Amino acid sequence: MSMKTCNNRIERRKKLQSFIEGLSLALFDFELLTGIKKNKKNKNELKFLDKISQFYGREGNISLKTLQTNKLYNKKNKKTESWIEVREMICTGKLKIEDVNIFEFLDVYSEEILEDMKEFGFVRFKKGKPVFTEKTERIIAEIALKLALKELNSKAIGDFKSNRIGFLTPSSRLIEFDEWMHNFDMLDIQESLINEFLNSGRIDIGNNLLAREFKSRDKVIFVVLLDISDSMRGEKLKGAVRASLALRLVAEKLNRNLKIYAFNHEVRRIRDGDLVNLTARGRTNIASALMKVVKLAEREDATPVVFLVTDGEPTSPENPISKALSAAERLGKFREARLTLIMLNNDTRYDEFCLALIKKVRKSSFIKLNPGDLSVYFIKEFFNSD
Repeated sequence: MSMKTCNNRIERRKKLQSFIEGLSLALFDFELLTGIKKNKKNKNELKFLDKISQFYGREGNISLKTLQTNKLYNKKNKKTESWIEVREMICTGKLKIEDVNIFEFLDVYSEEILEDMKEFGFVRFKKGKPVFTEKTERIIAEIALKLALKELNSKAIGDFKSNRIGFLTPSSRLIEFDEWMHNFDMLDIQESLINEFLNSGRIDIGNNLLAREFKSRDKVIFVVLLDISDSMRGEKLKGAVRASLALRLVAEKLNRNLKIYAFNHEVRRIRDGDLVNLTARGRTNIASALMKVVKLAEREDATPVVFLVTDGEPTSPENPISKALSAAERLGKFREARLTLIMLNNDTRYDEFCLALIKKVRKSSFIKLNPGDLSVYFIKEFFNSD
């Protein structure tokens, strides 16, 4: 095999993998995909539909979805032949992700696409059902962080500040980082990350580093408590997952101690590959979630900095509000403990509970956000809280 032939094969496979990657992103969260490539009607879509319709001997434009009722389509060999032709169009660059109606495409070629997702490592099958892999989760995290950094550079953070209640910032000052005088826990990396991204397009740590010097430098543990009760389904959960993935990626790059817990009527630790497969169900037990942090902080002898993401009042167990307040009071007994309560709901009926909860922790804040703004807020507050 010649070098030219080998390179052509590699290039064709890269195009197919990129296409399947885009479908994987759309399957997880269509808004994430359109955040990178603006969703617009592409004139090539009609040509693609015409080509597929001609394959089945039909005249004129035909929706991909109607092919499911076509007897020829339902024959496995015909469907396979069709997919082989489509793959060829993808590999040669004649068909791109923006050329198709993504959901119709996923609907028509669901089995074939899932097999390709499995081949490229984007999904695996668990008890016969596809679940996203750590590879897909990593891609989503990278994209979510890139979009958040772009937004951080352009969005007026004052918009967030105007909605905040009762926040107390720990006393600190910014100084130039000196590797002989400071340890890496003192880094304030937000502006460095943004500048590096804007200058090179990479999410990495550059040379312009700043340290944040606090009066108190206790060991800190960052914790995200993510509500996955039934009411969080849809965009609220997707936004929370995007934000948590982006934050975890930053913490990983900075070697920070970050733990993520998902809670409904139960609480569980989230590990790599879990976030992107979360589903919303069950009731809301904020008390158990906060007590999980209390026990974690006691075990690690660390100051807890907590981001609690929810969309309403607790509904579990008995006397859920009083137990949540008691748990917050336990959290507040840690010196320098901080609690940021993020409400993904504009309903004012929850304000009384939220205000009562944050009063139990001296250094605390309460903010209402749209799910799409959570990534930006998470990252900024992560550095402000450090």
